[in-house]
Amino acid sequence: MNLFARCFAGTIFITAAELVVGFFVNIIMKWNVWDYSDVPANFLGQICLPFSLIWFFLCIIGSGLCRVIEKKFVGVNDSDMTAGIAAESP
Repeated sequence: MNLFARCFAGTIFITAAELVVGFFVNIIMKWNVWDYSDVPANFLGQICLPFSLIWFFLCIIGSGLCRVIEKKFVGVNDSDMTAGIAAESP
């Protein structure tokens, strides 16, 4: 999966988790932990487009960090990753 697809999937996952948790803690429990009501393009004050974009760019950093950790601790290099992907292809 290319970097854009990984970051897009990460953004969708994080934003969905933020919506579920926000709905529970802010709307059901009424703890009012965060409120994006004043932020443009928000949904129920729990998620908003500007923060989703921030998650996207943080996923780029996270993806690079995961690669570094994987290379250092697992011992996988780029050629191994490419060979594994090629071997899995039909």
